[in-house]
Amino acid sequence: MEERFAETARGSSQGLDMAAGEGESPAGPGREPFSEAEAEEFARLFRKWRRGLASLAPLLQRIAPLAARAVLGAPATASGAMAGLLGEEESFAAELEEEGGGGFESGEEEGMLAEDSGETGKDAGPLYGSVGDAAVLAEWLAAAAALAESEEEAAGLIGGVTIHILGPGPVEIRRMTPLLVERAVRLARVLRRSPRTRPLLPVVGDIVGTTAKTLARAAARGQRPGPRAALRTMARQTARTLADPSRIARALARNRVLGRRMFRGSPMRRRILAAER
Repeated sequence: MEERFAETARGSSQGLDMAAGEGESPAGPGREPFSEAEAEEFARLFRKWRRGLASLAPLLQRIAPLAARAVLGAPATASGAMAGLLGEEESFAAELEEEGGGGFESGEEEGMLAEDSGETGKDAGPLYGSVGDAAVLAEWLAAAAALAESEEEAAGLIGGVTIHILGPGPVEIRRMTPLLVERAVRLARVLRRSPRTRPLLPVVGDIVGTTAKTLARAAARGQRPGPRAALRTMARQTARTLADPSRIARALARNRVLGRRMFRGSPMRRRILAAER
């Protein structure tokens, strides 16, 4: 596994908050604890990818609701519709490659979450405000999913991404891990089905993170979001993220920056390699 991604991880990487304007610092205060070098690279990648994806906004806006439908429970229909749509449009995989590549190189229960329904990409930082080993590993696995040789391998990696993202959360959210893993895998299968959407696989982790953050806020207010609220929230975040080039660019750049930490001697990387032996 290390060999497969080591080459992809070469080069520089750094990070900021992707929703800010061209002239602003993308990182919210205390949100993305990147080094100065990481922050500069994050900003560079974000601005570059946002420019590259801007021309694809109409296509992305048509894909987004189909992907959200898959999260809610219609994967076959969504996959078929996306296949037809992508057959009519230009591929954006080449655009992403040109701009630096994906991966290392978006009822009662429904009303209960209304307060958080206006979240912007600026709010889509780490789930609980810090970047620890679990977050780094989740980003590394998400990048690996985009490079996976089979659908089964990609699905397993995305399942791991979801588990690592939800792990630090409150018990109310962790109880929904099986459901959110299933829907994250379903979304990954839909995106992976076409080479044109495969570069977006790392964005699934960002969608899971913003979903879990919204549910955690509801739980902190004393509410009890259940499975229905969780699915509606995840579908909403899916639609918003995939329709917004800035959110996609932010998620991909953050994935690149954090994923590369696995190749700079982090304790988590050493533990993983030791376990693999």
